[in-house]
Amino acid sequence: MVAAEQAWSSRVAAALLDNHGVPGDWVTGSRMLDVVLLPVIFAIAFPVLRLLLKKYIYQPSGEAVFLQLQKKRDKAWTQQQLEKKLQKWNESCWKMTVYTIFSSVAFLVTYQEPYFLSPIRFWDGATAFPLNSHVPFKIALFYLIEIGFYIQAVPFLFFVEVRRKDWMESFAHHIVTLGLMYYSWYANFTRPGVMVMLLHDISDIFLEAAKLARYAEKEAAALYLFVVFAISWVILRVILFPVAIIVRTLIDPIVLIAIPYNINPQPHYSAFGTMFSLLFFLHLYWTYLIFKVIWKQLKTGSTDDVREEDSDDE
Repeated sequence: MVAAEQAWSSRVAAALLDNHGVPGDWVTGSRMLDVVLLPVIFAIAFPVLRLLLKKYIYQPSGEAVFLQLQKKRDKAWTQQQLEKKLQKWNESCWKMTVYTIFSSVAFLVTYQEPYFLSPIRFWDGATAFPLNSHVPFKIALFYLIEIGFYIQAVPFLFFVEVRRKDWMESFAHHIVTLGLMYYSWYANFTRPGVMVMLLHDISDIFLEAAKLARYAEKEAAALYLFVVFAISWVILRVILFPVAIIVRTLIDPIVLIAIPYNINPQPHYSAFGTMFSLLFFLHLYWTYLIFKVIWKQLKTGSTDDVREEDSDDE
């Protein structure tokens, strides 16, 4: 009996050490194993899913749309032009699918949480850095899936996706996002982290839908969708992100944790402040591009993506 109790105590101690004192319903039972193993598995699964969707849904639908447009125009595109149009079509279909799923799941796993409408509750139960607040299974799993997505998104940005004028900014965004995800997992800032994911993914749905409408030459639909995208972008990324996330992350950990419990919040405090600020400055740059598109629309009636290196949509 004594030996069994000692063995059980050893397993508990090992689990606490492995989880760095952060309580949670971990997918594999280990916080460290979760973040090392599962994102890699998801990073492999996403390209497979993308390939299947492209083969059976995106490519056939794109071919049907462009065939109809060629009949309507009574003019055929070259094979190179058609392939480039299909590449853009498939890319936007994939992104719209992913962002729709991510936004829906992020909402479902957070809307009943106390911090959903009250960001000051991000820090409930935390008395240390890294935060020792509990991580539910649903949040942990969703976090790991998003990390896996961005792991595979970096090589896809390099080798697969259409290269646009803001390619370097997109690369910086992916790196900062991955850095934030991994660091927020380590410091257990998963509550603000999952809300950042929700705020960031919603507007991208309308952007990709607007692109698809433009590729299909549905200019009125493209314009309406782009207006919805622009409004949601400004509200979610330019207003709510700094007010509900950045400000709360800069103030509340000091007021609610560091001072009451006499804890040094560094380096986590400075790291999150720096990365969140960099992400926000990238948002401001893209906001400039958005208003550039709006100004171009007012002047010319065109909703072309100003990030494109060329205009093969004639």
